[in-house]
Amino acid sequence: MISQSIAKETASITAATAVAPVNLKDAVSDFERSCIDRAITSCQGDKRVAARSLGIGLSTLYRKIGHTPKE
Repeated sequence: MISQSIAKETASITAATAVAPVNLKDAVSDFERSCIDRAITSCQGDKRVAARSLGIGLSTLYRKIGHTPKE
């Protein structure tokens, strides 16, 4: 499920980069954010489960989305 989303996002980014030059750092950041957003949505908002499904730690997920979890 998530791998299909990643494949679609990769195709989208590939098509976009063929048209105009893209800053690699920004493209990677956008791609990661898109994958994270999709994972969070598919996990009904449970960030811990989303992080696990992506193979990253919860603190990494929070850092990549620029969010500090509430205590």
